[in-house]
Amino acid sequence: MTTQKKVVPDEQLGKLARRQNALFQRTRRGNLDPELVCQELQGLIEMRPENWIETFLVRELRYHWRFFGMSFGLSKLAIALQKYGLNQIRKWKSLGLEIHFLPRLAILDDSELPGLKIKLPKGYFDLRSQGQILRKNSDGEKSVTSFGLDGITVLIDTRLRPLLRPAGNQMFKNDNLLGEIIERLRWDKKIKWLGPEGIPIDSRFGISVDEWEKSVKPKLAKLLEVKVSQVRLERVIEANVIPQLFPYMPRKDDLKTADFTFVWLEEYWQSSDEHLCCNGLALKNLDPAVNNKHTAIRPLIILD
Repeated sequence: MTTQKKVVPDEQLGKLARRQNALFQRTRRGNLDPELVCQELQGLIEMRPENWIETFLVRELRYHWRFFGMSFGLSKLAIALQKYGLNQIRKWKSLGLEIHFLPRLAILDDSELPGLKIKLPKGYFDLRSQGQILRKNSDGEKSVTSFGLDGITVLIDTRLRPLLRPAGNQMFKNDNLLGEIIERLRWDKKIKWLGPEGIPIDSRFGISVDEWEKSVKPKLAKLLEVKVSQVRLERVIEANVIPQLFPYMPRKDDLKTADFTFVWLEEYWQSSDEHLCCNGLALKNLDPAVNNKHTAIRPLIILD
């Protein structure tokens, strides 16, 4: 017996789209609280036809409204969802990765956003203004990093960083993304292992940025079936925004205590040509060749 595909009348889709647009316009005029918009959008999710892409986009709008207090075009995200399909997205989900859109928006030290409860240290913005925070472009050349987010569709690693203690046992929970890759590279002596008294052999801690770039990143790109150029570390602003933008993720607590371990970041500190890393509340700079048992890698995959 053949199941007939459900056809949703254009009139119904148009009605839902008009209702959604009306909510946005009222909020722009200051007549509707962003949190109420989120509640209305949840209702739209429940009213939506059986179209997983539409449901996904409306849900993303909810998180944007709650954090930014405004909406952004999601055409890039829609294209990515259509391109990769639900099965691939579920596969990524099983690896602890979620597809999302980080809108293009400048974020400064005095930015007031509804969901931005924990801001970066002011010293970061001072260094950025002085041209001291750099990142590599697609050609490998360094340039001053931008203020704010880039307007990109990404795969986000949802895992929470472990606490600093007990020392020597740092592991990201359920690390079926990088654990096997790292273990194999250490057995093959492609990356350094600090030994059982330092960290577990499959831990993403104790890996230098140089080892990440040369050995780990290509293996991860192959696993995910993407180009190496699509894989990088998170930028400073991304590591600050993501836990607050998506408060349901395990990493929602990334910014709540200074007792967390550090993660490497994508940017350099120009004055010493060192890489930045953070523990959620504080930044520091380290030699990219150092193997630090308290500092880990956490990838971000660019899909557009």
